[in-house]
Amino acid sequence: MEIRDVGGIRFLRLEPFSYQFAAVRGDPFDDNWLVVNGKARSDSEQWRFQEPCLLVGEALALSEWLRRVASGDAEPMAPDDAGRLRPTVEHVEPNVGFGLVRFAADLVVLRVFLWLESGPPSARTESRDPDMEWFMDLAVPPAALRAAAAAWDVELERFPQRAAGR
Repeated sequence: MEIRDVGGIRFLRLEPFSYQFAAVRGDPFDDNWLVVNGKARSDSEQWRFQEPCLLVGEALALSEWLRRVASGDAEPMAPDDAGRLRPTVEHVEPNVGFGLVRFAADLVVLRVFLWLESGPPSARTESRDPDMEWFMDLAVPPAALRAAAAAWDVELERFPQRAAGR
């Protein structure tokens, strides 16, 4: 899937690549870790990453959330106690996160959080300090979000949820 800002420069592309472990190991986490190929471009740099950063269930939930955002049924991010806007959609592995900044019928502003190995080369750090997170905002028409969610669902068909012990 690709989510591209209407300005044409900034984008995020995610593609499920493989399970982290080809063989079922009997662990619900290990059996369902997805390695994701990513490509992103901010105003100042472009980069790629390949990381085991989503569980199958998290990946499936992402497309549902994108659909809710596109239809105006998702809550915008709210500042935390320190006044920072934190991701609405976070995952077990803190590499990718998402939040809704603003919804309008013709344009949604989506915040994409990328950090650790998924962040831009200029911001990569091994620190899990929340102040070290990096994000970019993407202004996207709702129809483009629905298309991204549909593309993501098709890409995920190759990676069904694997039950532990099979």
